[in-house]
Amino acid sequence: MQSRSVVGYARVSSVKLFEEGVSLDTQVAAIKAWASTHGHAEPHIFTAAGRKGNNGERPELEDAINLVCRESGILVAYAMDRLAVSLAVLVRMADSLRTAKADLICLAEKIDSTTPEGLLYLNLLSAIAEFQLDPNSMSITAGMRLKKEHGERTGIVPFGWRIKGNVMTRLGMKPGRLVPAEDEQEVIRRIISMRDTASLREIALWLNQHGVPARQGGWWQASTIRKILGRSAQAKE
Repeated sequence: MQSRSVVGYARVSSVKLFEEGVSLDTQVAAIKAWASTHGHAEPHIFTAAGRKGNNGERPELEDAINLVCRESGILVAYAMDRLAVSLAVLVRMADSLRTAKADLICLAEKIDSTTPEGLLYLNLLSAIAEFQLDPNSMSITAGMRLKKEHGERTGIVPFGWRIKGNVMTRLGMKPGRLVPAEDEQEVIRRIISMRDTASLREIALWLNQHGVPARQGGWWQASTIRKILGRSAQAKE
């Protein structure tokens, strides 16, 4: 196997340390052992201790992802839950790494995107994540129906906008009107300006590498960029 740059990420919450039973030292040792066993150089490891599982507040993880994307290397973590708070977030992360020709390894779950079997497993996880987020699923449809009955907004607030104020209806308070979110509008303007010279994947990679936050602490994907550009084009018509 050709030697590649390995970037490790280890995290532990001090609150759950004894419940998890996997210390930072144990995670770091496992990452180093994997790199050595597979013929790679000493990994560059980022560690985070005492942080809650919120992907929007993990500077060490962002630094690790930026480095592995720049070097088209391999991101290694002890387990999936060290990287992401949900399966959907992990799948988006893997897609972003793939765009940068980088790979993902989760040792505990034996996720390895450098192998055909690992890619198959990731594709299976992606399908499961899409099913969990499918708006046609029974539980989500029932929830949306209940919200409509109570006069609540059921649509997703698009990127670049936020809800301002509340409106009193006969059924109670209802979310108000959509207004531009200036920080996200600036990101949209950047995306539109880049589209003349960059592909959707290149734009997503640039946003991820520069730490531009996406909605719900996720990672930028080409499909997300396409939707934003589509909405912008419709708004101009």
